[in-house]
Amino acid sequence: MIDGTLFLSTPYNRVIALDAETGRERWRYDPNIDRTRRLAIVTSRGVSTWLDPAARADGGCRRRIFVGTIDARLIAVDAATGTPCTSFGRNGQIDLTEGIDVRDERCCYQVTSPPAVVDGLVVVGSAIGDNRAADLERGVVRAYDAQSGALRWSWDPIPTRESDPARATWAGDSWRRTGAANVWSVMSVDAERGLIFVPTSSPSPDFYGGERLGANVYANSVVALRAATGEVIWHFQVVHHDLWDYDVPAQPILVNLIRQGQSIPAVVVATKMGHLYVLHRETGVSLFPVEERAVPRSTVPGEEVWPTQPFPLRPRPLVPSRLTVDDAWGVDASERDACRARIARLRSEGIFTPPSLEGTVTFPGYGGG
Repeated sequence: MIDGTLFLSTPYNRVIALDAETGRERWRYDPNIDRTRRLAIVTSRGVSTWLDPAARADGGCRRRIFVGTIDARLIAVDAATGTPCTSFGRNGQIDLTEGIDVRDERCCYQVTSPPAVVDGLVVVGSAIGDNRAADLERGVVRAYDAQSGALRWSWDPIPTRESDPARATWAGDSWRRTGAANVWSVMSVDAERGLIFVPTSSPSPDFYGGERLGANVYANSVVALRAATGEVIWHFQVVHHDLWDYDVPAQPILVNLIRQGQSIPAVVVATKMGHLYVLHRETGVSLFPVEERAVPRSTVPGEEVWPTQPFPLRPRPLVPSRLTVDDAWGVDASERDACRARIARLRSEGIFTPPSLEGTVTFPGYGGG
C-alpha cells in the first residue's frame, strides 16, 4: 500500500489499484496475456513500486508500479493512473525473452514474483519449467534502470566465467549442458548495505544429475549480490547437487539477531525440507552450527550423489524427515496394509534418499515441508 492506495496483482497479472479506505477501484491495468500459449504457471505474487526522485511532482509516472508477467514481460505503469510509462523500455515494457534461448514456444519461461527495487534499479528473476529436459533456459537474474529500462547488469546462477570459483563445482563442461537454477521466488533487499538476496532453484533436470555432476554452486542457494553491479558477495548452498527439486522457495527474511547484547544483521532462509538457516547478512556465515552428514548413495547408472548434505543443528527442523511403513495410514486396516506394502517396495532411507529405478519415497515432498 502506497499513499492510501492498495495495489493488487491478480492471476494473469491484471494490476488493480484500490482506495485503501473505501475499497473503491481507482484503476486497473490489463497486460493482455496471450492465453493461447501453454502457460505452465499462472501465479502472480504481487507488484513493486519506485518513486523517481528526478521526476516533477506533478508529472506522470513519478511513482511507478512494476509487474513481471507470466508471458515474460516487465511492465511499468503510472501509480496514479495505471497508464504505461512509455519512457521505460519499449512503450512501457521489456520483453524478458530477449537474450534468453527460450524453448517450447515460450510455454515455460515466465515471471511469477514481483521484481526487487533498489537504488534506481528494478531486478527480476524468472520461473522455468525445469524438468522438461537437461539443456533448458538459463536462470539469469537481470537489473534494469528503473527510469529508462536499460539493462545495467545480469548474473547467471550457473557460472560461465572460468575465473569464478563456483565453476569448479560443475564437473567438466556440465555447466554448458544444463539450465534453470533460476530465481522464481521473492528476492529481498538490504538498501543500507546495497545487497540483494536471491533464492535460487535446482538446475535442470530436477531428478537426474548425471549430466551436471558436482555440487552445482550457486544452485539451491541463497546468494547475496551487490545491488549496483550483480557481483556475488557470498553464497550459502542448502542442497548440494539437487536431485529432489528442493528449490529455495521462500523469500529470505532480514532480521536483527540479539546475541550477548549485540545486534547482528541476519538473513533467515526457509527451505522445502523444513530446515531453517540463520546467516550473517554481510558474510553468509551461519550463526548457528551446521553439520555436513553422509546421505544415501544413488544406484542409478551415471548418477553420483553428493556424499553429504548440510543439516542445521538449530533451529530444529519444522517437519519430520523420514517416512516409513510404520507411518502408513488408511480409513481401514486393508487400506493401511496396502499403503504399507507400497512403501515397503520403495527406497525410503530418510531425507535425501535419491531417485531410483525401483522408486523412491521423497519426504518431505518437492512441494515443500
